[in-house]
Amino acid sequence: MLKFHLFIRHMRMKIINAILISSCFFFLSCSEGFDDVDCSECMPDMPMEAALYIDVTLNEKYQEVPVIVFRGRLEQGDTIVVDTIYESRGFIDVPLNEYYTVMAEYKSGSSVTYAIDGDEFNRYKIEGQCDGTCWIIRGGLYNVQLKYD
Repeated sequence: MLKFHLFIRHMRMKIINAILISSCFFFLSCSEGFDDVDCSECMPDMPMEAALYIDVTLNEKYQEVPVIVFRGRLEQGDTIVVDTIYESRGFIDVPLNEYYTVMAEYKSGSSVTYAIDGDEFNRYKIEGQCDGTCWIIRGGLYNVQLKYD
């Protein structure tokens, strides 16, 4: 009976070790966990900045939308751009590997509605999936459209 318990304990330790080793390989991969990279979007040189896109609601009621772009979270108040958008999608070039917040202001008569979106805008190094090392960008689309008009 003692041999059986030792055998079960030994097998349990082998299973736990196998899980730990496979977890280490998963978390230490160079491609940041992107298994389905579209190689056509890869860049051979590390990008330092990229276009941050801002989607706004434009219609007869709102023909222009003032926006403010903040580096970091809104509460930090680190304003980097104040502008007005006249098309449904605007953009500005910003440094990568930052958190950005976008605030749009919709004015109608005496009422004002604010739409806010924030997210990371990052670059990632990809190895072993395309022809050599390349870089991809994730994030950068900020939706400050009105849900209800």
